[in-house]
Amino acid sequence: MKYTVLMVLVTVAVSAQTRALHIPYPRETPMVDLMEATSIGAAPVNVTLYYEVLCGGCHDFITTTLVTAVKALGDDGSIMNFHFIPYGNSLETWNRTTSQWDFSCQHGPEECVGNTVDACVIHYKPKFKDHYRFIVCFEKNVDYKSQAWKEALEKCGKRYDMPVEEIASCVTTKLGNTLEHEMALRTGPHQWVPWLILNGVHTPQAGDNLLRAVCKAYKGPKPKGCP
Repeated sequence: MKYTVLMVLVTVAVSAQTRALHIPYPRETPMVDLMEATSIGAAPVNVTLYYEVLCGGCHDFITTTLVTAVKALGDDGSIMNFHFIPYGNSLETWNRTTSQWDFSCQHGPEECVGNTVDACVIHYKPKFKDHYRFIVCFEKNVDYKSQAWKEALEKCGKRYDMPVEEIASCVTTKLGNTLEHEMALRTGPHQWVPWLILNGVHTPQAGDNLLRAVCKAYKGPKPKGCP
């Protein structure tokens, strides 16, 4: 009888100690669809791209890396709030004679025209979902020799319901000059392009895998498109 009581006491003590030391395993962040993820209310990841239109690396990023991320995360800004800044490594000086800005671009004057096209497109269609596909199309189709940029504007503009005539006018007038100057003001210190900033912090790895970088930075449940 004495031994039976002792064994019961030992069993109770061990059980209590086990409960006291029990540490639950952390749960993995659930994977949910985009509709459910956005309904939870987590803030989107702010992404800013410094780029220039004739930069090969910028072209590859926009037409492949960015496209992959948008396909997975959507284009409504609820998960990824993306901003194009078409200026890159350009320089500007104020021309007192014309009362406009003179731009000098890394890949020549044709690149300055292309940067201004994108600035004008963003002006007329400020929502990312409304200008993103045009910019991808423009990168794939533009040829800046002579006035061939107009052909790319015409082709991509009609495809994605852009005000083509207004944009063409914008590019060659003071409006476009002013808009490109605003892009210059929005371009912070950087060492190369494409230059990716996530939530205010330069994030080089986003240039190789934007989707992974955004999914890592997003604080809500991870959408199913995340790797």
